[in-house]
Amino acid sequence: NLHPYVSQTLVGLLQKLVKRHKRLVNEIRRINDEMKEKQTGAPGDTITTPTPSPSPSADVKVNMMPSADALLQDLSLLEEVIRMALEIFNSILAHSLGANTHLIYNLLYQREYLAPLHTH
Repeated sequence: NLHPYVSQTLVGLLQKLVKRHKRLVNEIRRINDEMKEKQTGAPGDTITTPTPSPSPSADVKVNMMPSADALLQDLSLLEEVIRMALEIFNSILAHSLGANTHLIYNLLYQREYLAPLHTH
């Protein structure tokens, strides 16, 4: 029998993981679109030469941008954490469904945030 606060916190954690997953997927798609645009090049575009920046902080920001490979690794790890969290929920609900009414309520209350999990 989980305490109501624990149930709410577990569902909140899963909600945050799902939001982070959605953000990562959108970021990867954006990077892929940018790479495709660079490879194909839009007709009528003019090529301009970049002007050197006077401060080294601009170079640092460019180097700190996450690469697609790093984002894919983050996404893979995040999907594994989401799967583990879902297994925890499955185990709790499978073994003591009647005793965890607060967890069931919180899952149903937050179901719109958890809808993207149908694929996991």
